[in-house]
Amino acid sequence: VGGWGEQESVFVQVSAGTYYTCGILLDTQHVRCWGRRMDPPSGQRFLQISVGEWHACGITEDGRPVCWGASALTRQTDSG
Repeated sequence: VGGWGEQESVFVQVSAGTYYTCGILLDTQHVRCWGRRMDPPSGQRFLQISVGEWHACGITEDGRPVCWGASALTRQTDSG
């Protein structure tokens, strides 16, 4: 998928919601989203993501669930 510079992006996973789509980049494990404005947490490395109508959630490389989107609060939960 192009659009973030000269180089094509390669994704290991993509999840589509009603108004936007997000994917995990192969080389960095960072999340990129496109469509309606959806800003994933920067600097986080993800193993898995799932996109809903107005929010997205993912599992970080250290096993923590992280959600972002329509809620005014970004939720981060300890897995322990």
